[in-house]
Amino acid sequence: MVPIYAKKPDRKKQQIIAKLAKIPYFANIPAVFTS
Repeated sequence: MVPIYAKKPDRKKQQIIAKLAKIPYFANIPAVFTS
């Protein structure tokens, strides 16, 4: 489920990660999006 643009810097992606990071279930997902 990693977006194609995951390798590019994206403010919207960062905002989504920031929101997901606030949710315990998604706490470990940011590493997947940024890798």
